[in-house]
Amino acid sequence: MDRAEALIKAGRSGPAVQAFALARALSVNLPPAGTIAAIVARNEKVFRTERERHRSAIAARRPTGRGLVIFADSLGLPRPVARGAEPLEDRVYAELIADAATDRAMTSICQRYFTTSHILQELEADPQLAAGADVIIHVGLNDCVNRMFLEDERLSLDLLPEELKTRVVTFSNRHRRAILTDLASRHYVSPEKFSANLDAILVLLKQRKAQRVVLTTIILPPISAWPSTPFINRNFADYNMRIMSAARNHSALLFDLDRHIWRAQHEGALLSDGMHLASEGHRIFAREAMALLPV
Repeated sequence: MDRAEALIKAGRSGPAVQAFALARALSVNLPPAGTIAAIVARNEKVFRTERERHRSAIAARRPTGRGLVIFADSLGLPRPVARGAEPLEDRVYAELIADAATDRAMTSICQRYFTTSHILQELEADPQLAAGADVIIHVGLNDCVNRMFLEDERLSLDLLPEELKTRVVTFSNRHRRAILTDLASRHYVSPEKFSANLDAILVLLKQRKAQRVVLTTIILPPISAWPSTPFINRNFADYNMRIMSAARNHSALLFDLDRHIWRAQHEGALLSDGMHLASEGHRIFAREAMALLPV
């Protein structure tokens, strides 16, 4: 990091971000073997515990009827409540759908940092999952974002001395645009892998005789994110086009959530972060999703 900061002071942005990239890689490679993997697994366990708690609550609302399976990331979950704050009373879209679709047996698999790779893993692990059911797939945001830190790198920062961690994070925040411009794009799921995952998921669902499958587009981030994230529109559009192509190629239904949400952007559809659904956004999702899956 000394080298990265010195190069920035010398006006050499390109070599500076290369030095940053080396520091980023070392944060993962220097800890003892297995350390980062154990942290990733522990984190995953926390997310899965939350997911299963939510899944049980949704299933209890509608335990019998025709199957409806929802796969989603954190956009399908309640937002965490800050310590000392009043709990949120508004319901997420899975709850709204469960209340409206009285003939459905609901399975809601919503997990933070969920990607198409996770959905494929879940389907491969459980041969009966989604068999004969309608399916809504609402992931992609975690797949597509161009990352300064991949998951293991992000978690490895907590192993650094606090002063060094602060330097790494501060450098990444100040020089985000240069890092994303000058270094190769990195995603939790690459564009090519994303398409392959969607194809594999839809083939598995067809083999299991899933009735109707809905693919949901990714909501474009707010304008405030555009200056610091080069080519963000092109990147999100690329992944959305892959969703649309998969829907066309596999005769799935397309739910263009991005269009619906941004049409209602002045109606409070999104939270202040411009990404997660507010109460109105959850109502829009539930209404439009069920319009694609009528009784």
